[in-house]
Amino acid sequence: MPKRPLPLRSYLSGTKTLKGLIAETRQQARLLALVKKEVPSPLDEHLLAVLLNSRRLILYTDSPVWCSRLRFLSRSLRDRLLRKGLKLDKVVIRVMIVTSPLPARNRSARKLSADNAALIHQVADSISDPLLSGALQRLARHSR
Repeated sequence: MPKRPLPLRSYLSGTKTLKGLIAETRQQARLLALVKKEVPSPLDEHLLAVLLNSRRLILYTDSPVWCSRLRFLSRSLRDRLLRKGLKLDKVVIRVMIVTSPLPARNRSARKLSADNAALIHQVADSISDPLLSGALQRLARHSR
């Protein structure tokens, strides 16, 4: 057993499945870089991923607007990629829905009005259950 831990790369590249996934990921990254070079400036920033599947190049954008704009260029893009040596028959453009977590809203602590606190305090005094009465007393203390 080695005294030092092995690099993570050695574990990930150890199995055939992981080697295949890593190779495919690298190939898709190279293909994405190639396609981004052939797409005009504002569109290349909105191109998220590409996938070459049985001579069909599938391009994923981040919104329907950029998807529509890219569709207008799909034939000329296909021709340019064919000249670069890429073997494909069709270019398909799709929208990839990317969800991001909503930012947490800063909420201020809510305070009871003095009238509502007095009303809750009166109800707490009239209740015979000590646990419920104590909970209402604590709630009544949250007044402004």
